[in-house]
This record gives sequence, structure tokens and C-alpha cells, in this order.
Amino acid sequence: MLASLRSMLCPCAKWFPFTKDSLKADIIAGITVALILVPQSMAYAQLAGLPAHYGLYASFLPVMVAAMWGSSSHLSTGPVAVVSLLASSSLSSLAVAGSEAYIGYAIILAFLVGITQIILGALRMGVIINFLSHPVIVGFTNAAAIIIGLSQFGKLFRISVPQTEHFLVDIWNLLGQLSFLHLPTLAFGILAFAIMWGMKKYFPRMPGVLIAVVITTLLSWQIGFEQKATLPISSLPSPQLQSFASEYVKKNIEIQNINANIIIINDAIKDLEKNNADDLSILKKQFEKDSLILQKEVLVESTYKDLQVLKKEIFTVATHENTHEKIMTWSSLAIPEGFRYEDHRFTIKDISNTGEVKLIGGGNVIGNIPAGFPNFSLPIFSFDALQTLLTTAIIIAMVAFMEAISIAKSIASKTKDYINANQELIGQGLGNIASGFSQGFPVSGSFSRSAVNFSAGAKTGFSSIIVGLVVLITILFLTPLLYHLPESVLAAIIMMAVVGLINFSEIFHIWKTNIHDGIASLTTFFATLIFAPHLDNGIIIGAILAIILYLVRSSETRVFECVPDHSQEKNKFVKKTQNHNYCPQLQILRIEGSVFFGAVAHIETMFKNLDSGYLYRLIIAHNITLIDAAGSDLIIEESRRLRKKGGKLFICGIKPEVLSTLQNGNAIEELGEENIFASKSEAIKKIVPQLSLAICKSCHHKIFHECPKE
Repeated sequence: MLASLRSMLCPCAKWFPFTKDSLKADIIAGITVALILVPQSMAYAQLAGLPAHYGLYASFLPVMVAAMWGSSSHLSTGPVAVVSLLASSSLSSLAVAGSEAYIGYAIILAFLVGITQIILGALRMGVIINFLSHPVIVGFTNAAAIIIGLSQFGKLFRISVPQTEHFLVDIWNLLGQLSFLHLPTLAFGILAFAIMWGMKKYFPRMPGVLIAVVITTLLSWQIGFEQKATLPISSLPSPQLQSFASEYVKKNIEIQNINANIIIINDAIKDLEKNNADDLSILKKQFEKDSLILQKEVLVESTYKDLQVLKKEIFTVATHENTHEKIMTWSSLAIPEGFRYEDHRFTIKDISNTGEVKLIGGGNVIGNIPAGFPNFSLPIFSFDALQTLLTTAIIIAMVAFMEAISIAKSIASKTKDYINANQELIGQGLGNIASGFSQGFPVSGSFSRSAVNFSAGAKTGFSSIIVGLVVLITILFLTPLLYHLPESVLAAIIMMAVVGLINFSEIFHIWKTNIHDGIASLTTFFATLIFAPHLDNGIIIGAILAIILYLVRSSETRVFECVPDHSQEKNKFVKKTQNHNYCPQLQILRIEGSVFFGAVAHIETMFKNLDSGYLYRLIIAHNITLIDAAGSDLIIEESRRLRKKGGKLFICGIKPEVLSTLQNGNAIEELGEENIFASKSEAIKKIVPQLSLAICKSCHHKIFHECPKE
């Protein structure tokens, strides 16, 4: 008991004592994994809708904590693609991506995911993860990988489109703007792809992701890839353009005001529902909210079209040689005396609500990353936030753990380590709480980084401590070196990582193995795509369908009539056909499956269909895997029915757990212990002498060895 408690409270104690070789191996493996994690974490932060440096915050403390309290020696925890996308899909409807409110929600979500996982682990409920079946996870993962890959096209092409409630519509809109494609941005993405692919193929032990980041960052800095400028609307070179831009700003401010009013109305609706207000009052508020949403959608579409018009204008920025004043002009126009052109041509990226025109003449880069420790603190929880995020937190907790435990068990099968699912839940939960405490977002075990950790020779979880320390050094001292990293390179890193998640052959294999599982997998796949960006809807639909299909299968428990097969061993029974001889007094039924409330009606129907007036019935129960109170009552009713006719019900081969349920439900008492047998042979030996001797003598089949010969 004490050993078990010590193992749960301090599982990292098994790392000690270190040997010189194991310590060296862990340090090398830790540094190797960290070189991959640093750029990946920033990419996944942007996928989650957060500034890049929040990925670093989620990559030093959670990595160490999850390793110290988990059971796997090789699982590498941190930001991962699927969990990042799930977080983004749930938070995008609550606040603007990257805003202070959005970041606050992400931190709360990490805490809730962690608390959920710890509760499940402490209650030893790791088995509950089985409710997310493998086919559902496969369908979801394939769809999520496609969504993740497509979501990076905007960064890869340097094209932005407004987000709608339908991800596929967003992608269609993006493809319609390919005329705004920025070739240098795409070139950096392709270069990153080529480097990572080449390193993986020809130098698999080298950190291809890091090499791609270093090369593209240096090249971006050397050629001045980032070119931007900010000027007031009054700097636009024509009154008509200034007026058009001012109207665009007014529409954006109106959208902002509508969003604020929608939040106010939402709160009012909640108050009315809490106070049990009449339905008419609630409907009025709901109608008011729906009207605002419609108005907002019209304005969003209008501003989007306005911005596309503005983006078509190509400008030159000129700077005064003495005063350094900047002006904007069209490239074809002459500039005033004393000004000189800058080398780049600029287009409008956006216009802020304060009237500042943001110009871009190159590609987007990561930019300034705050150096130093994150602000360690607990988030401010509110009832509304908990209510809004709890369902998402439970889904992320389960999906994240499914990913983590699958990776851990996969590696453990090679190392022969023991993986405790409940302890791993606690480790992952503490890792997520640590992520929230350090201003991070939900994390999980990474397949690619765990594989690298294993192949690099890690011996214990101490390698993850090294990973965390290297990330911490990066946060404190190395972030300025990442300023010129192109965003399209981060997009390429994400797309390269999720390619391995797309596995249609697994869906086809599931379909061939079991059509019900195949239906659940494909339904999850298409539902996830259709409901994106609300990915939780896809996985909920898949999980519910999988459970329903399982119940349908379970409710069709097999019941069939058997007869002895004398061509085989003694009392070997086979399914009865028209060609078989049979006993006119004793009917033998085999039940295969669960006898529970969902199957009782089906079994009752089978009993009636197979009833040909027999007075004696033997149930072979070897393959009854489960029975509940409803199943016990069914046995009692069948026994009483036969007894009323002057016959008996017998059962043989009952499993101990099934027998216990029958005893608790008084079914054994009703049957009589003398009518319960351990095996078919014993049952036939005891039952045949109880049959009518006159009928037995007139029967010419003699299908049992125990039948009277005369």
C-alpha cells in the first residue's frame, strides 16, 4: 500500500540512481527534443490562435511536470497539433484570437483540462477513455489533420480572409483570393518543406526542423524579408481613397460595438433564464440577438470586400531626407522635392480602428517575442467561463490523453516498460495545470517528439527535464534571434507534422474489419470536416454513434438451438439444422453475448420463436459475457413458465461473475441449485434420466450417449 502511494506521489523516484551512461543519454536526448520543440511550440501556439511566445510558455514547465508524475520514461509532453486546433475551435467563438480575453480563456481551459484528467486518474477511471473508441479517434484525427493543413494556407500564401462559422467556406474564400498570393512568402514555405523533407530522408538523426528555422531566419534577415510601415489615413494619395478607408474603419467600429451588444444580450438572456422569466421575454431577447448577428454578418462581408479593394492598390512610401516625414503615393506618380523612394512596393494589410493604415511590402515574420519568465499566476475563474468551457475541457482531456497513452504504450511495447494509465492521467493533468500556471494552453504527449526522445537514446524521464531547461534558456536569452523567422515557415512546420496523422488506409481497414466501426469512423471524419471549426461537435457525434452502434450489436445477442455432433468428441454441440436429429423432450439453446436490458426483448423473441412445445430446456451459458437485473428476471420468468407446464429450465457453464449476478437476483433460488451444472457433459448426464422414459423408448434418434438403449 505504501509502495503504491509512494509510486503515485513521486513516480520520478524510479529514475534514481543515475548512472554516468544513462545521464549522458538523457542529456543528449533532451537537447535533441528541445531543438525540435522550440519552433514547433511557436507554430502550435499560432494554430491555437495565440501569439507565438505562448507556445514557449507551454513547453518548459509542463514538459517537466508531466514527466515527473507520469509513468512513461519516454513520453514528451507539450503543445501538439490536434489539441491546439481543438482549443482554437472552442475559443474562437468566445473572443478575438490573440486578444487578452482569448488568452485568458486559453489559460482557464488548460487548468480545466488538467483538473479533469487528475480527477479521472485519482478515481482510477482511466478505463473511461475507452468510450472514445479507436475508430472514432482515427476518423477524428484524419479530419483534424486535413483541417490543420488547410488552415495554414493563409500563412503560406500571405492571404487573410475573415473567419466564418464554416471552415470549408473560409477555405473556398481563401482560394478565391489567390491573386493576392505573395510569392516570396510561398517560396520560404517551400524552402522549409524541402529542408525538412531532405533532412528526414537523408539525415534522419539531424534536427531538420531546427535547421530549416535557422536557414530561413538568416535568409529572411539578410534580404530584409519583412517590410512594413504605418501611416495615417490622411497619407493616402487621394481624397476618394481616404473617404473609402474612413468608411471601412467606421464599419469595423460598428462590428466591434455589435459584438459588445451581443455579449450584453447573452448575459441578459442568462439572467432571464435563471429568474424563470416568461418565454416571450426570452424570445424577444433572442430575436434581438439574432438580428444583431445577421447585421454583423452583413457588415463583415462588406468590410471584407472593402479591404480587397484597398489591397489592390500598390503604393510607394517616400521619406523626406531632412525631416524623415513619410508619405504614401502611387508608384506612377512623381514625389515632392526632398523625398526619396523606398525600395519596396507596399499594399494595405489592414486599417486599425484608430485610423492607422498598416502597409506591408514583404512577408510576415514572428517579430518581437517577449523575453523573460512568464507571469506565474492563477487565472481568474468565473462561473460563466467554467460553464462555457467545461464540455470542451472534458473532450480535450479525453482526446489528449488518448493520444498520449497510445504513444506511451507504443514505445513501452519496445522497451517492455509498464505504463499505468491512471498515473499517466495524473501526470498529464498536472502538466496541463502547470501550463495554465505558466500562461500556457492545453498540452499533450507528442508522437513525433516522443519517438525522437526514444530513438535519441533517452533512458528515463530526466530527458524531459533537460528539454524544459533548454526551452527556458531560449525564453530568457534567445528570443531576439527568432525575430525574422517567417510565419510561412511555421506554417510549413505544422503541415509537415500533420502529414503523418493522415492515414486513410486505417479507416479502410476498420471498415473491412467491422462495418459498424467503419460507419462510426467515417461519420466522425465527415462530421468533423462539416462542423469545423467546431471540432467538438464532430467527435461528440462520432462517440455517441459508436455507443449506439455498440448497443445495437449488443442487443442482438445470438440465441440458437444446438444438437450433439457425434462425428466429433463426446457431447460436442453444433448449431441445429434440418439435417440433424434432435431430442423430442429436451431443447438445448446456446446464448452468446450479453444478457442485459438492451438485449432482453430480442432474447425473449428468440425464446418464443424457438419454442416448439418442449417441457425441458437447457441453456448453455459458456459464452454469456454479462448479465444484469433484467437478464436475471428473464431467466426467472422462463423457469416459471416451464415449471407451470410441468417442465424445467437447466443452465450449464455459467461464468463466476454471471453466477454472482444470478444469485443476487434470486434466479438461482428460483431455478434450484440442482438444475445448475458446471459443464454440458454433467448436465446431460443428470437431465436425461429425468425425461419421460416412455418417450425415450419410442425415440429412434438416441442422440445422447446417455439415452436408454431400449
